[in-house]
Amino acid sequence: MIDLADIKARAYLFFRHLGQSTSSCLIVMTKGNLHTLTLEHWETALFTGSISGILTLLFSVGRLLKLQKNPWFFALVAFTGTALADFIAHPSHFGDAWGEPLVTGLGAAFVSIILSNTSLGNYLVNLSESPSKSPIKKPLSEDESDPS
Repeated sequence: MIDLADIKARAYLFFRHLGQSTSSCLIVMTKGNLHTLTLEHWETALFTGSISGILTLLFSVGRLLKLQKNPWFFALVAFTGTALADFIAHPSHFGDAWGEPLVTGLGAAFVSIILSNTSLGNYLVNLSESPSKSPIKKPLSEDESDPS
């Protein structure tokens, strides 16, 4: 049977890395000038974020999932996943082939560390860990639902 808490934890990982990588990619691609954002920038950044999210799921197999609770490991995964995803998604706009991917990865790791040290970051981690805090309740088995 599929565990709802496991699905929530992995969805949390995917979407958090998607957001971190996408925002970092948008800022680096436009060199901080967000007025120049185009639909093509969003498309590339979301593609980079999606690849990073998928790579994160690979880093959440077995015991590695427990390491994701450590903010420094989480930031390392954000850096690695985003740099690889950015390298795959499009050619670098500055420096050598790895110039922009490394800067984008550092940006995602920075966002990760900042978010990990906020109350929102703590709330999201607790929500992804605790099935009792889930808005979706597991159905009770027949033994649990019968009070007599």
